[in-house]
Order: sequence, then C-alpha cells, then structure tokens
Amino acid sequence: MIKSFKLNLFTAILGCGIFAFQAGAAEPVALKTQKDQVNYAIGVNFVSNSKQQGIEFDLDLVIQGMKDAQSGGKLLMTDEEVRKAIYIYQTEVRKKHEQARTKAARSGKKQVEKAPAGK
Repeated sequence: MIKSFKLNLFTAILGCGIFAFQAGAAEPVALKTQKDQVNYAIGVNFVSNSKQQGIEFDLDLVIQGMKDAQSGGKLLMTDEEVRKAIYIYQTEVRKKHEQARTKAARSGKKQVEKAPAGK
C-alpha cells in the first residue's frame, strides 16, 4: 500500500516535471508563475537525483508512459507488468548500492589495517 502510494506520488511528480520539459523542448520557456517554477524544478530535481543515484532511463519512453497514463488510454503494459518492472529495477538498484557499500567498507577496513599504529 505504501509502495503503491510512493510510486503514484513519484509518477505524479515526475509527470509535472516531464510536461514542463516538453514545453521547453521547442524553445526556452519563461517561468512566469510559481506553478511554472515548481514544474521546472521538479524536472531538474528528478534528473539530478537520477544521475546522482546512477539511475539510467530513456527520457522518450518515460515521456511516452506519462502521456499514455495521462490520456487514460491503453497502456503498453498492464498494471501488473508495471509493478513487476519497477520492483525488479528497484531490487537491482538496491543490490548495486549494497555492493558499493560493501566494497567501500572492505576498502576502508584495508586502509585501517595498513595504517601505522598510533603513539
């Protein structure tokens, strides 16, 4: 239930950012209102956080998925397929992060073992 809420919230936030991105794709857009600024900021934040976390995505497919979801029409995947794809991806990301933490911890331990004893 909470995961579903988080996924829906993430999708809504991402949607706002992507629509702001699309509007700016043709020519620079003046951010005239607070809503414009928030939408733009959401897009910037999403991409910045994704890069920082090493998350790779195809922006065209993300936009297509959002357009399809927004239109209420037929999606290219069932709800179950969407949940499964997100779950598998999240599991892979967690595994990579855990491997990186383990590697960093081992490296830190080796550095401590090599360090000369204090006085």
